[in-house]
Amino acid sequence: MGNEKITVTIDGKDFETEAGTRLDALVKRAAPSDNGPYLGAWVDNTLTELTGQVTRSCSVRFIDIKEKEGNLMYARSLCFVFIRAARGLFPGVRVTIEHSVNGGVYAEIHAPTKQRDIAALEAKMRQIVEEDSAFVRRTVTREEAMALFEKDGQMDKVRLLSYRPFDYFNLYENGGIADYFYGLMVPSTGYLKQFRLFSSYPGVIIYYPRYDRDYAPDKFRREPKLSAVFREAKRWARILNCENVCDLNDLVDSGGISDFIRVNEALHEKKIIEIAENCCKDEGKRLILIAGPSSSGKTTFAQRLTIHLRVLGKRPVSVSVDNYYKCRADIPADEDGKPDLEHLKAIDVEQLNEQLLGLLQGEEVAMQRYDFALGRHVPGRTLRIEPDQPIIVEGIHGLNPDLTPLLPDDMKFRIYVTALTQLNLDDHNRISSTDCRLIRRLVRDSKFRSSSGENTLDMWKSVKKGEKRFIFPFHREADMIFNSMLVYEFAVLKKYALPLINAVDAQSPYFNEAARLRKFLNYFISLKDESDVPTTSILREFIGSSCFIY
Repeated sequence: MGNEKITVTIDGKDFETEAGTRLDALVKRAAPSDNGPYLGAWVDNTLTELTGQVTRSCSVRFIDIKEKEGNLMYARSLCFVFIRAARGLFPGVRVTIEHSVNGGVYAEIHAPTKQRDIAALEAKMRQIVEEDSAFVRRTVTREEAMALFEKDGQMDKVRLLSYRPFDYFNLYENGGIADYFYGLMVPSTGYLKQFRLFSSYPGVIIYYPRYDRDYAPDKFRREPKLSAVFREAKRWARILNCENVCDLNDLVDSGGISDFIRVNEALHEKKIIEIAENCCKDEGKRLILIAGPSSSGKTTFAQRLTIHLRVLGKRPVSVSVDNYYKCRADIPADEDGKPDLEHLKAIDVEQLNEQLLGLLQGEEVAMQRYDFALGRHVPGRTLRIEPDQPIIVEGIHGLNPDLTPLLPDDMKFRIYVTALTQLNLDDHNRISSTDCRLIRRLVRDSKFRSSSGENTLDMWKSVKKGEKRFIFPFHREADMIFNSMLVYEFAVLKKYALPLINAVDAQSPYFNEAARLRKFLNYFISLKDESDVPTTSILREFIGSSCFIY
């Protein structure tokens, strides 16, 4: 490249520089960030590390921790620092990065630890941050990577790389440790000053600033109900003998997936039976409220719960919150001027409460139905219920007290449906539960709503924004939580999702997100025969052939 001059556009201003200039040398050209240092950059339509170079005239937009991509870089790099600190203090001990939690990541050091060990870990991490040592990326062959990890005793990575259809891999090195991470990193440890560690038996929470909330390190809020669900998922993983992608791939490869699917589905059935029994313990709980984020499987769960309530002698009836949307013209608009269907004010709360009260008082009620094509109500069924007939109310706002303000709390049994995966890529690379729901939605929207992959990706940001405002804050209201994640589902979803992801054009603003999801799905061996997936499965809500009529 020599002294070739190129033009780089930053914040709408053009700057001349030499081809091959590193992005971290161009940061000073950008307006200062209010959220700490810049962590990476979009170069035209490509996400790039700050150690990357600009080789042609282009547009550069730097990103900080308040953007999703920058936040993921921060978290990934901070986990590397945690792993390095833990290995320094506890030589030879296995360290696992398990799953996300409210405000951070849950990790485990597989050795007895005390509170003073957590304090020592945090001190060691701060020492590593202060040294400001670089995360050095190195490209190696598959054989070199596997040999390096085998020598280091990281057999989970040896197995993972054996399933990847590529000849070369990018490893990161820091402090004498080499590791493989699913995604990009910040330039050096000195970028990671904001974090705290909190003990959470039997592991530790790595708490750091999140892109979607304020950073409050001294106000960490524990989530005992969600933690219990993750512990249950981990116990199920042990029962199924499947903790990472390689375990699942081995089952697909060996032909042992059929029994695995049946046991996984049986665990779901067992949990739904437990929830049904709890619904029936108090005869006064006549209103069963079900809520959860998009693509968590609420609809199928409600149907299966109905069956088990009938087994217990109940005759439940179902009411969908979706039938109480206001007329299209009365639905509030979002910041883009589109109808905000995620907003509670889009629901005719007064009409919903009036009809539910009428049912509970034994009245005959002319229920309403919402016609989405017309954007208004149309006549529905006429309904009267008996005292032994609980009402199942399913919808995204189900746990929000403002949805049913006229109904006594002692009549309500609240259930939160979510999809929390305990399956990870390897010991140090977790699988995002949000990605699980996104891939489910990509498949469902294509099969049942004639939506392209790009359209679904375009809607996802709005969906997540609505979840943050109107769903996640109320999961603490739940009496019970149902985890709808099936350990085997990525092996089934892959063949449906990949064509949708591959169809996203290179010029699309969602191309990088599609590429990330493609890279993720390529870790899995696709299950070509899905006949073992029962028609009652949560998964059938997304891939089709469910025995339930929606």
